[in-house]
Amino acid sequence: QVMGNAEATLNIKMPSKALVREMKRQQQIFLNKVYQLEIDMGNGEKRLERVVAHEVKQEVVAPRRPYDVSWVRFNPARVYKVAIRFINQDENPIFKRGGWIHAVQGFVRIRTLTDQLPDTIDVDVKNVALGEVIKVKQHAVIPDSVVLAHPKHMNEHTLGVVQGSTRGGSSDDVTD
Repeated sequence: QVMGNAEATLNIKMPSKALVREMKRQQQIFLNKVYQLEIDMGNGEKRLERVVAHEVKQEVVAPRRPYDVSWVRFNPARVYKVAIRFINQDENPIFKRGGWIHAVQGFVRIRTLTDQLPDTIDVDVKNVALGEVIKVKQHAVIPDSVVLAHPKHMNEHTLGVVQGSTRGGSSDDVTD
């Protein structure tokens, strides 16, 4: 179904194979990608709708196959969840020595100032230290085309924690 923007909800059917193929191709950004659907209104009339996937329900027996996708009409004023992506791990010695990020949250809530959503919000971890809490305020690279949906809350929002072993030393001992 397609819903939102104070318009009538439309029930639609989509080819399952095409939907599965698109979900595999887009992976984590499927839920925040703006699509243009051509909808047959049933009387020979076709209508274009700009939509974003709102919810994907999957089969219990075959969980990789969706059986229902709810679409919401795209509206820049609406709050969207956009996936985060940790960048520059290869430039930080902690990660070169086996460190990792314990991800706490995989998305941030944003509003867009344009007619598109970013694929991801990058989180720069080039200069993080072992044990450091990764927060939106200090580490997220927010594009000019978006704003945080709830800036007071989101700035302090925890995205992850840097973890790993210093192999018997302190975090100051980790060098290139």
